[in-house]
Amino acid sequence: MRSVLMGLLAFLPTATPTEDSPRGQYEALAKEFETASKASIEAYTKATTDEGRMTASLGRPQPHELAPRFFALAEKYPEDPAAIDALTWIASKCIFGRMSEKALGILARDYSRSERLETYCGKNSLYGEPFWPYEEMLRAVLKNNPHRGVRARACVALAAYLKMAKEKTESHRIRDSLKAGLPRGPESLANFERITNRGMDKVAAESSALFEEVIERYADVRLENTHPPNAGEFAKGQLFELRNLVIGAKAPEIEGTDIFGKPMKLSDHRGKVIVLDFGSHRSCGVCRQMYPYLRQLVESFQGKPVALLGINVDDDVKELKALSEKGEISWPIWWDGENLEGPLSAQWVVRSMPTFYILDHKGVIRNKGFLQPDEIKSTVDMLLAEMSLAKP
Repeated sequence: MRSVLMGLLAFLPTATPTEDSPRGQYEALAKEFETASKASIEAYTKATTDEGRMTASLGRPQPHELAPRFFALAEKYPEDPAAIDALTWIASKCIFGRMSEKALGILARDYSRSERLETYCGKNSLYGEPFWPYEEMLRAVLKNNPHRGVRARACVALAAYLKMAKEKTESHRIRDSLKAGLPRGPESLANFERITNRGMDKVAAESSALFEEVIERYADVRLENTHPPNAGEFAKGQLFELRNLVIGAKAPEIEGTDIFGKPMKLSDHRGKVIVLDFGSHRSCGVCRQMYPYLRQLVESFQGKPVALLGINVDDDVKELKALSEKGEISWPIWWDGENLEGPLSAQWVVRSMPTFYILDHKGVIRNKGFLQPDEIKSTVDMLLAEMSLAKP
């Protein structure tokens, strides 16, 4: 009964809330948090000492501190739309942990039919690693919600979540085998274990089926916070990545010209361990910070079957040429045009830079993502050892 009422309430006209109304109380709580956050940021900006900046950082409000008051509001007015907004506030701000788990559980149990979940489900990149309560909430919405727009966004979000969960679990397993990366807490490890136990192929297959459903049923829906914003086009790009750019897949060909206009092909380097670096000199500060390490990588593997190859999007190819001539860039680079997303970066579905792909000597993707220097070197060392063992 509650979920039916909530579906009807979404269509009621809204009046200016009074301070003691559920809506007024919700807005007051949200404003309290935002005001305190802005004050902390301003204090940090104005601070002139490390101690002052530390004090400002420590004074920043934490979402979990306000979460009990949002829960109390939702429990007091369960039939009011403000209850859903209070719960989605918690789920959006308290990423991971008990608070988020509790809020997502209530949303799945009591409000999965509400049209007010459209905005929340449309934020399909909330989690950067597996978190089962979020998955269960999306499944409940996709199963129960009668509103096409909500189902469309839940379908996209669940498909994207499963794809992410597979990729992050694989990356975690690689880091674990290489003894690279930061230690994980027990809850995080348990979430990775859930995905592992289901099987990577099964998780990928379900993600693919959901993206196919988006193309078939919701292709016309416009999404928020995705590129491209059209649901059908977004799903097609995700499917291409799932089928061609996952760990274990044979990498597609890259063919173009280098920064000096000479033809350049990925397959020309077959037989070597290949590190692909998608970046941009002008628009990516982290990319520039990686140059010393990448030069060191090239030097350390001198004389070994290893190739570092860049794919660079920049509006001034002359600057890239100058950097290469000075030796600041010591590896071959495809020039990918002047737009933020060139054709090669688009083909490889690169969403952030730098993005690295590491291929073995057979051209199979063995690691990918925003990899740290020690992880890049450890992966290359592992693949070189495999090559050595494979020789007769």
